[in-house]
Formats: sequence, C-alpha cells, structure tokens
Amino acid sequence: MSQQPDETAPLDEFVQRHIADATRRRREREDAEATLRSSTLASDTDRDLTANVLNDAFAQGRLTSEEHAERTTRAFTARTHGDLDQVLTGLQVTAAPARVPGARKVVFWGVTVMTSPFLMMGLGLFLAGSGLGSHIVGFFLLMLFAPGLFALHRWAFPKTAAARWPSTR
Repeated sequence: MSQQPDETAPLDEFVQRHIADATRRRREREDAEATLRSSTLASDTDRDLTANVLNDAFAQGRLTSEEHAERTTRAFTARTHGDLDQVLTGLQVTAAPARVPGARKVVFWGVTVMTSPFLMMGLGLFLAGSGLGSHIVGFFLLMLFAPGLFALHRWAFPKTAAARWPSTR
C-alpha cells in the first residue's frame, strides 16, 4: 500500500496556528483583567464580604481558629482586591446570589395596582367591545400599559443565572 501525501496538512496547520493565536490573545486579556483587578482599591463592603467568606469557611471547618484570625486581620487591613484575593487563597468562593432591593418590588406592586384598572379595561374593550372603535381603544390601552409593566417586572424581579435558558455557546 502506498501512502498518499496529506492534502489537508496546510489547512490543519493554518487552523492550529489560529487556535493558538486566539488562545494566546484570550490569556493576555485575562492576565490584563487580573492585573487591573489586583490593583483596584477595595471598599469596606468588599472587606466585609471577604470576612463573611472566611467566617463561613471557619464554620465549615476548613480553617483553624488561628488561620481564621490571621486571614480576617489581613482582610480588614487589605488595600486592594489583589490583597483580598490572597486572603481567600485555597478557599473555593461561591458566587453570592444577587440581592434585589425590596424597594424595587414595592415600586412594581404599586405601579401594578395603579395600572391594573387600565389594563383590565383595555382587555375588556379589546375582547368584548361593541364596535371597531372600542376594539381600537382597548388595543391602545393594552399597548400603552402592558410593555411598561412587563419591563418593570423584569427590573424588580431579575432572573438568576440558573433560571435563564442555557447558553448556545
């Protein structure tokens, strides 16, 4: 059996070169972001969140009392996010769920109560109106109030990452 030369070799080399180049650019971008993060000044809230992670790790038995005390002291004296990241070295940090302020929900329900008569009237006129004019007025009322109420609902009750549809990437 004779072997024929591989005609796809130049294409494979081309693809591999571009994959390596894209990987290198991604690593450079991630390194630049990490450098920027490590030099960004930390806030009191960041220090408190770090202390909460340390407290949870201590409560779970992943830190000794001496290590907890030392890391907590370092967390409260940290200046940058890089310092806080060093304090958390070795601890797996889970992302905290995004907290939605209660005021958003109050605003949503207040607006819902105020606009519901107009939405109900629009729905009634649109579905059971006596003439073309009443159907048009009903449709107008629905199109005037429903999109705003929907957008306000999305603002007051944002979807978490787990509740979203899976990514197609």
